[in-house]
Amino acid sequence: TQELYSSMGKGEFKPEMVVLSKMLARDYAAKGDMNSARNVLSATAERLTIAGQFSQAARLLRDADPETFIMTIDKQLKKLNEQGEKQYGKKWTPIDLLPEELDTIKAIPKGDEVAYQETWKKIGQRIAQQLPSTNMEKFDAWRRIAMLFNPRTHVRNIGGNLLMSGMQRASDIVGATIEGVFLPKEQRTKSFGWKSDSNLVQKVNEAWQADKETLTNQSRYEINNLKALGQDKRIFKSNALQGLNDITMQGLNLGDIPFVQAAYKNSLGQFMKARGLTEVTQEAKDYAKRRALEATFKETNEMATIINRLKQKPVVGKIIEGAIPFSKTPANITMRAIDYSPGGLLKALYDAKTGKTAVKTIEDLSKGLTGTAIMALGVWLSKIGWARVERDRSEKAEGLYQEMGRQSNSIITPKGSYTFDWAQPFAVPLAIGVTVGETMSKREDGDSLTSALIEGLYAGGDTIFNMTMLRNIKDIFGSGGSPTKKILSIPVSYIEQAIPAIFGQAARTIDPVRRSTYDPDPMRQEWNRIKSRVPFASKSLEPYLNIWGEEQQQGGAVEQFISPGYWNSQSGDRVTNEIMRVHKATGDNSILPKIAFNFQLDGKTVSLPSDLMTEFQREMGQRNHSDLLALIGSSRYQKADDESRGKLIREVVEKNYNDVKKNIIKEYKLIQASAFKQ
Repeated sequence: TQELYSSMGKGEFKPEMVVLSKMLARDYAAKGDMNSARNVLSATAERLTIAGQFSQAARLLRDADPETFIMTIDKQLKKLNEQGEKQYGKKWTPIDLLPEELDTIKAIPKGDEVAYQETWKKIGQRIAQQLPSTNMEKFDAWRRIAMLFNPRTHVRNIGGNLLMSGMQRASDIVGATIEGVFLPKEQRTKSFGWKSDSNLVQKVNEAWQADKETLTNQSRYEINNLKALGQDKRIFKSNALQGLNDITMQGLNLGDIPFVQAAYKNSLGQFMKARGLTEVTQEAKDYAKRRALEATFKETNEMATIINRLKQKPVVGKIIEGAIPFSKTPANITMRAIDYSPGGLLKALYDAKTGKTAVKTIEDLSKGLTGTAIMALGVWLSKIGWARVERDRSEKAEGLYQEMGRQSNSIITPKGSYTFDWAQPFAVPLAIGVTVGETMSKREDGDSLTSALIEGLYAGGDTIFNMTMLRNIKDIFGSGGSPTKKILSIPVSYIEQAIPAIFGQAARTIDPVRRSTYDPDPMRQEWNRIKSRVPFASKSLEPYLNIWGEEQQQGGAVEQFISPGYWNSQSGDRVTNEIMRVHKATGDNSILPKIAFNFQLDGKTVSLPSDLMTEFQREMGQRNHSDLLALIGSSRYQKADDESRGKLIREVVEKNYNDVKKNIIKEYKLIQASAFKQ
């Protein structure tokens, strides 16, 4: 008994403890101590529920008497009431089992596992509907709807699941090969061709049907957990809003179910074939469950647990909520991104050094090798010029790249580029490889290949921060600017998250012109950001201009609502292509069209209002394009080498900048004088 409760207390509850609890319960019952027997079974069932093994908990209780089931629920309700009183105070009404629920439990025939599961489920749903909701919970529910209720999010979710499924299966092939060489049959977990065995397929399908409810409704029957029950509770009085909330909560989960099923069946089938099993064991099911949750980013991990605990803290919790709106899925994506990268190889080395099992070491090694192969693909794509990750440090150079149709974090084709940063976690090892390739391509004479490779890996490692939830932390504490200022801006972002993403998608579809949110006044700029996401209101904003002063068009409904990434067409413009060629040849940023948001006037820095900024960019860009087109076609330019061509281009750019600047300053002074008179 001491061993059992000690295991529970340490959070190290192992499958063999279920067998131990049954033995102890039988011993207590044989001695006539029914209360102790019920306590043992009840405590074990509760622990299984917390661990997400709801069906196993019901299986344990099916052979017990109704009083044991009632005791289990009562323990959970006691903890629930303690949580409720702490969180809701006077709004909380103590929750108990209803008389009709007690009658139902007492009438359940011994051994009817399905009846126990259904009763447990109905009690949980009834309690969930009874839970109170605060105004802050209503606002947070609306934020969740605003961020998730749009087709693009669902497309990205399905796309991410597809890629993750492919990565897991690839690592399984590697793992099965390594296990076949180094592990005895009784330790193997991976194999090939299990679907060719019809009896095995039948057993796997039966196991899925038994575990389906638990896996597709993770933690929903943990009655002692307010957060778990909150998935089913009614938040809004309005049926329309509550319906929208339910659709949002269930929509992404429905998109996950086919991938949970596929990963579970594949993992279980491989496990059974690898060990020559003819019946499903608990160890096999536990393995399959873990792999299924891992494949769909539902696994409980320490990072998400820590973040969720911090979110419960007063004040600080809301700041973290604003910076990291969702915890579990992004945390799992981050962990998978590390696993399927060279980081997985380091994990495997750590496993071996610290005495972890050979199975665990091989699994981590397989993931690391798979991620390293994806990284190698990224290096190759970078080498042939078909992928790009890093933004250029020069805003002027980046503007030219964008005009060329070469976006950052994108796959580049002769027709244009398409962003891949949405494709998590596959995007991370791919981006690491591209970054390594980009860094090595910048190797100067005298630099060793090894040194360039190491620098590339350092830069690639930063990709894990730049393309996962860790970026939010890095942006606050690890990039330029004041961390305090950034932290204070989080509440604004928190509120802005309540603007439905689907509104922004609609606004960009209705208004084909890409809009600028620039304003020298930070408050107005924030207001412009909000207007840019409101249909029709976005049309009041200034247009976003390219380096040649031309208005930019946005994609249509498919790109805004459906496409997970963004497409940018390749430029066929003669001037753009020539400026890019000369820039690559000389590395001289001074030849590029200038970007300026403020000027020096009478010893003071003057920031242009948005309308004058648009006028300045349009006039300067159009003059540059016209004059450079004439220059490129001239015999003087054609006879010059690239260094001389760069100087000629710079002269045109400098002259147009200064001329337009003079005109804009005159106009600015007139506006200021007119405003002063009024």
